[in-house]
Amino acid sequence: MIPKSGNKNVDTAITIAVIILIVFVLNKILSILKNPFGTTPDTGLPLDPNDIKVDESKLNYPLSQYEIWATNIETAITGFYVSEDDVQSVRDVLYNINSDADLMQLIKAFGIQTSLGGLTGGNGDLVTNLRLYIPSKEFKGFNDHFTGWGMKLRI
Repeated sequence: MIPKSGNKNVDTAITIAVIILIVFVLNKILSILKNPFGTTPDTGLPLDPNDIKVDESKLNYPLSQYEIWATNIETAITGFYVSEDDVQSVRDVLYNINSDADLMQLIKAFGIQTSLGGLTGGNGDLVTNLRLYIPSKEFKGFNDHFTGWGMKLRI
């Protein structure tokens, strides 16, 4: 029961605010029930670098740039703790990806990385490693960026 103040305008405003709050809470509950673990659906990306064939004429950067970016991501996600600076390093890379060919080449370049501890890279699976180490809230921004460039692929 919503308390009444005696002022019709105040009562109406309180009622509307309570309804909006209830709708917001129900929406949050439904989103959690739909995806309780916050997982991202399978993108269908080939994760083995040996399966990736990229038309180099469609790349926006030289091949060496993808290797540098793969190393930057590898460095950012191989610590015991991924800091905001590490997340920013990943953002800096992924916001430079402007085509499906660029993303595939980055996945391929990451797949040939080998970290000192063997924690990431070398397994060809950039997307899974990003999902393990980067907060899930970041993926909407990455995928919105890809959509803005007309890309079909998502991470």
